[in-house]
Amino acid sequence: MVSSGTLALTVLFYWYELLKINQPSFIFMDEFDAFYHFEVSEKIFNLVKKLNIQTILTTHNTNLLKHANRRADSCFLLRNEVIKPFSDLTQREIREGNNLEKLF
Repeated sequence: MVSSGTLALTVLFYWYELLKINQPSFIFMDEFDAFYHFEVSEKIFNLVKKLNIQTILTTHNTNLLKHANRRADSCFLLRNEVIKPFSDLTQREIREGNNLEKLF
């Protein structure tokens, strides 16, 4: 018997190989990292990013809020059926050196 994380990784890498062959233009993955350690989640995020496909990923992992991974205006918070970009959730000027996880 395998763990849920191992099973999820197996499915993900099978799916990843199919993506490289089929090359879709858009991917949506809801809670893509539900069974992964936060470091594995970041590695998977970077792997998907290399595909150069428009992607929407949902997560509860605030560790992924790094400028090295994404821009503040491309991260959104969904709360009470309202979606707002992170850049609109603060009065502070968001710069490349800011820690988005701490601002969050």
